[in-house]
Amino acid sequence: MIWRDILGFLFPSECLICRQALQLGEHHLCFICLGRLPRTFFWSWPQHPIQRPLNDSLPVAGVHSWLFFSEHNTVRPLVHHIKYQGGAVLARYLASQAALEMGSGLFGCSPIFIPVPLHPVKLRQRGYNQSFCLAQGLQQIWGGAIEHEALRRLRHTKTQTGMNKEARKQNLAKAMAWNEIGESVEGASAIVLVDDVLTTGATLAACWEVVPESLRAKVHVWTLAAAFGS
Repeated sequence: MIWRDILGFLFPSECLICRQALQLGEHHLCFICLGRLPRTFFWSWPQHPIQRPLNDSLPVAGVHSWLFFSEHNTVRPLVHHIKYQGGAVLARYLASQAALEMGSGLFGCSPIFIPVPLHPVKLRQRGYNQSFCLAQGLQQIWGGAIEHEALRRLRHTKTQTGMNKEARKQNLAKAMAWNEIGESVEGASAIVLVDDVLTTGATLAACWEVVPESLRAKVHVWTLAAAFGS
């Protein structure tokens, strides 16, 4: 009975959106709900409506978000599940599905994925870093390496839910630091900062600012979802 409960938690038998029973080959979401998730389709564009407003604060080589996030669409409960309901396995699954759909040529043959870090206090509370789990899903399909210690969070910042762009920027001021991670990063085809949701871009900008200048030209951003117009 205990093992059944654990397996049911990690691999739910019903779709997380429509609550219908999952069929053979379905994981976390039924094929219908998976197909209906609101894609951005902007991930291969050199400039697009999500990236353009961020060009000043986050001048990266590319911004690649798989889904649209809003308070009222089906992506919001999935992100909530990933962050607050033990959704590490769901994060890996969705990231792998995104990578399959976004195509193998997005970041070249040897990308390095750098998850946005959690402060150690929050990491202990949550038990996992959802951005690291997303990076694992991407690596499963695209290969490359994960450098989860490249960035570290220096301060235990307040939750940013409900904050405007300026408040988020102030909240994250001097919150990140870069760790030297060896020569592997020099030969990477792309350096990909990985996070769950792109809103104002403040968190990712704080990360980008501490990346060494010699590496910035090949920095990309990948997020599971983006709050368009935030």
